[in-house]
Formats: sequence, C-alpha cells, structure tokens
Amino acid sequence: TPTPTPTPTPTPTYSATCGYRSSVTGYYYDFAPLLGNYETTGLGMDWLFTICSVLEYPCADMAVCQNLGNRGISCGSPYQMTWSEANGDITLKYDGGPTCGPSPRYTNIIFSCLPNADIPQIGTASQGSGCDYYIHINTSLACISTPTPTPT
Repeated sequence: TPTPTPTPTPTPTYSATCGYRSSVTGYYYDFAPLLGNYETTGLGMDWLFTICSVLEYPCADMAVCQNLGNRGISCGSPYQMTWSEANGDITLKYDGGPTCGPSPRYTNIIFSCLPNADIPQIGTASQGSGCDYYIHINTSLACISTPTPTPT
C-alpha cells in the first residue's frame, strides 16, 4: 500500500516540460509541483528517482537508480523521458539505462488519480519481465480537475 512521502529535495538541476497533454481529452496534467528527487524501496534495495530533474551523488546524471550506497545503477536517463497515458493513468518513462541482458534498463513512473492526495503517495519499486521497472504514485495531480464556476 502506498504511503505518504515527505516533501522532495527542492534542488532540481534539470527541467523539461513537466506535464502531459492528453491526446484523448486535451487536458494538460501539470506535474511541475512534484519537480524534485524522491526515495522509495523495492526488490530488496533503496531507489532514488526524480520527476523532471536529475539526481546527484551517488546517482549523478541519472533519473532513476538503484542506490547501492557509494554508487548507483542507472535505470533511466533524465534526457530520454517520454509521457503517455493508458487506463486513466499518466506514465513518465525514463529510457536509456545501461544494457541489461538484450535491452537497456528503463523505468515507468505511473501517476494514478487519487483526488485527496495533495501529498503524493509513492509505492515501492517493482520489476516487469526483464529490466523494466515500475514506480506507482497516487496523486491528485493525475486527476482531471473541474473548474469552479464563476458566480454571476
């Protein structure tokens, strides 16, 4: 079960457009308020990851890494990020990790709508069938907000 996570480290060193415009609804999901660095656990290790930024030591110049203390293994590059949507979720994919078997490592950060989650709820890291990794985040920022009507 995802649990609330403290405020991220507010020292991002890289920023691309931190959001996604839905090709289905036209709605723009703005994830800029989550800009920063985060930690989670999973698969028996600590993970560091960023949202629209770049990590620092021991995971310098990475977007997602398996933190091994004095070094990190990249599971995605901040310079190879793409956005997509499926099943009501928005996914930020970081490609470009080192080769792992026949293909490079990559990580999908999956944002799911949780209307009252003003503080993101970050789940543990999990692994797909190869060197593909997944981190789920429940946040109100993944919800389509309805504008408040202006009184007449």
